[in-house]
Amino acid sequence: MGSQPNHQDVYSALNKLCAQTDFDVEAQLAQQKELDEAEARRLVEEERTHLSVDLLHCEPPTRLDKTPLRSGQPMPAGAQNPTE
Repeated sequence: MGSQPNHQDVYSALNKLCAQTDFDVEAQLAQQKELDEAEARRLVEEERTHLSVDLLHCEPPTRLDKTPLRSGQPMPAGAQNPTE
């Protein structure tokens, strides 16, 4: 009968197993959170890069007569100021 574990030994072993499992899960969750945050930052930066590239490739605004509109030039007759 002495070779069988008693209740105290079983309880102690299960308690240690649960504590270790809890520690492992918490560590994995913290690591996953860091990875998710890094991925979110990467996606935001990627979107900013795409927007910047899109802006660089945009055609400049044109007048109604299709001539380029440069800053400092008056608005064409009949055109409305977008800021009004």
